[in-house]
Amino acid sequence: MSCRSGVGVLRSTDGADAISDLEKAEIPNNHFASVCTADNGIFPQFDRLVADNVELSNIEFTPASVTRAINLHLSLRPHCLNYFQVSCVLVRSQLIGAVP
Repeated sequence: MSCRSGVGVLRSTDGADAISDLEKAEIPNNHFASVCTADNGIFPQFDRLVADNVELSNIEFTPASVTRAINLHLSLRPHCLNYFQVSCVLVRSQLIGAVP
């Protein structure tokens, strides 16, 4: 049994092969953008669930925290593995500046 790293050639919706890292990143990005809701800039109304003096001042995302969150999600929803494999490649490529 062997394991290869990296992302193989992907095929775009027009049938062209994506070979470069940029082309490979654009294919899933275009798909996710096509199936998600476009932001209309309007914030939804939610009832406040905490006291008025409780606020969140900042959020820090690190490679380790993103990896932990993905692993937790996968442990709860193993059927999402293929989707998150692609997501992990995209996140790692952004963090390290290259496709892992």
